[in-house]
Amino acid sequence: MEALKLNYYQDIEGLPFNETYTAGFDKTKLHIVSWMPKVIPRAIVLFVHGSGDHVLRYHNWAQLFNCERIGFVGIDVRGHGKSGGKRGHGSLIELLKDIDTLFEYTRKMYPNTPRILYGQGMGGSLVMSYLIKNRPNVAGVVSASPWLRIVNSPLNLLGKLCNFATKLTPSLTLSNRSSSQYHTLNEVVAKSSDSDPLIHDKISQRLFYQITEAGELLLQNRHRFNVPILLIHGTHDTIASWRACSEFAQYTSKNTSFKPWDGGLHELHNSHDKENVFGFIANWIDKFPLSKKKI
Repeated sequence: MEALKLNYYQDIEGLPFNETYTAGFDKTKLHIVSWMPKVIPRAIVLFVHGSGDHVLRYHNWAQLFNCERIGFVGIDVRGHGKSGGKRGHGSLIELLKDIDTLFEYTRKMYPNTPRILYGQGMGGSLVMSYLIKNRPNVAGVVSASPWLRIVNSPLNLLGKLCNFATKLTPSLTLSNRSSSQYHTLNEVVAKSSDSDPLIHDKISQRLFYQITEAGELLLQNRHRFNVPILLIHGTHDTIASWRACSEFAQYTSKNTSFKPWDGGLHELHNSHDKENVFGFIANWIDKFPLSKKKI
């Protein structure tokens, strides 16, 4: 077990976790990290990070779930973190297959434990796409600041350009023009992010276009979602549109809950109000008939 030597992790570096590598469908090396409570977990969160991000940044967040007897298992999708692949590159189908790998891993380790699919940013869009395409057996889905639409107009223009360019140079990577100041107001987290060697600002033309297109398809097919979904989104997010999130919630099933977080940026889990954000998620999870095994 080897934690990154970053200040953000120092207060919880005693929290046990396990890192492992497994082969994806095409033999790409995929990095999976597990945080488990010391008692039998009543549920397992399967976590997917955002663009340019990696799962070890959620070390603190995982601890909160463990305190609620919920395991937390995350994957670095290809092109991110400690997983293989060109930085920021992949296709929508490939990333969804990476989530397949995460499901298979947890299915072997914890076959009878309820699962909750959870994604942040790009990961929020991915877990929703995975839900509608694969219909996995999950108790619910948490989608935080999902990439349904992009706020920044230059990035919207980039999406249109990528539609054309992806056929010519699909693996060409560009900057996603995102920096820590757009993600969080927490100066400690921002400083750690800026010096984190596993964080990057790269995204390929193909991936940008396909994630953007997937967001629009999710909005068009929102009536097809029946699994319980919790959408949370900061109203000051300058990366992903919280209004698109609201639009999704208004015209989907009664099983969808939407919580706009007033003044929140893109990373609600790194906000100054993160304890209340977690409490809201935990209360939502508690509504489900999860494992009642005695400890």
